Amino acid sequence: MAMRPESKDANFTWQEFESLINSGLNDAIGNFINRTLTFISTRYGGSVPTPDSFDETDNRLMDEIKSAPTRIGGLLESFCLREALGSIVEIARNGNQYMSSREPWHLIKTNAKKAATTIYVAVQLVYALAVLLEPFIPHTSEKTLNQLGLERETMWDEIGVHLVHAGHKIGKPEPLFHKVSAGNIQRTSRQSN
Repeated sequence: MAMRPESKDANFTWQEFESLINSGLNDAIGNFINRTLTFISTRYGGSVPTPDSFDETDNRLMDEIKSAPTRIGGLLESFCLREALGSIVEIARNGNQYMSSREPWHLIKTNAKKAATTIYVAVQLVYALAVLLEPFIPHTSEKTLNQLGLERETMWDEIGVHLVHAGHKIGKPEPLFHKVSAGNIQRTSRQSN
């Protein structure tokens, strides 16, 4: 989807395909979701921690989450699918930057309340990604919701409404994606033909 032509011809290459899978799906989206859910599983016994008060950085990320349905929904309605998908990947990258700057794996030892708040905000973003990805990769969206321990229908307009409550028990975290190699894909493609 991220390589499809929208306003001009596209030139498909396996190298670009590899880059989009590895950097967009695996490194940005998959990494953020997995590191958040794994942290909840290992450090909080699989239960979403109770947050303390939000600071400016927490509020900025929550505002980004809350504005995503309108912004990305508008892109989808305008058939700007590549741009919509790129915006979702950018949200995941912002989540990774948030986690890296906060370092909850260290923070939990010195400021447990701040670490809990960080993870609480991060899990709201995981839910948002699950919903936002549904039009593009519904199976991955469903797997993410299962890992979150949510089995209900995704609600586009509820993104950012703190639907993953403190104390909520998540499911078992598992990697959603794996890195690919353009050479291996080409060889597999030729062998199947």
